[in-house]
Amino acid sequence: MQVYIDQLLEDMAAAQRPEQERSLVEQPFSIEQHLEEVERWIAGEDPEHAFAYYCGLQPEQFPPAEDLTDEQLLAISQSFKKLLFSWNLDVSLPESLPLPIAYPFLISTLKEKVQIVTDGFIGIEFCTYDPPSCPFKEYCSCTEYLTEDNEEIGNRKEEDNDALPY
Repeated sequence: MQVYIDQLLEDMAAAQRPEQERSLVEQPFSIEQHLEEVERWIAGEDPEHAFAYYCGLQPEQFPPAEDLTDEQLLAISQSFKKLLFSWNLDVSLPESLPLPIAYPFLISTLKEKVQIVTDGFIGIEFCTYDPPSCPFKEYCSCTEYLTEDNEEIGNRKEEDNDALPY
């Protein structure tokens, strides 16, 4: 299995976005191109392709978490995060989420339709911000943004805002 994992790590490194395409700072492009990106993002246009289309990897290439050692899970997850970063993508997962649970979420981003941008980052979220229906269950971090009455912090009265940590 380790030989396959090593090849998979090489495939993920090869699937990273080429350096010259990564950011506005590294590759100048016209203001018109930048405005088109911004307009597509603001308009909320549905992206045309899933992430797999851009990077060339398929979810089927990734072994199930239960078939991997902790070290293999960590190596694949770290490499996958670098892959996402190279394409200006970021996935939001709770910090407390155990790696065997986080791994399938990471790999599922290959099926997510995404807009690839040249400047900035596009976030991929799985949390519904409704703890009972959250896919992260007891690891959901959105519960820390709710009061005991399940009232969102953002909906508190003005005088309560002085007690907020930010």
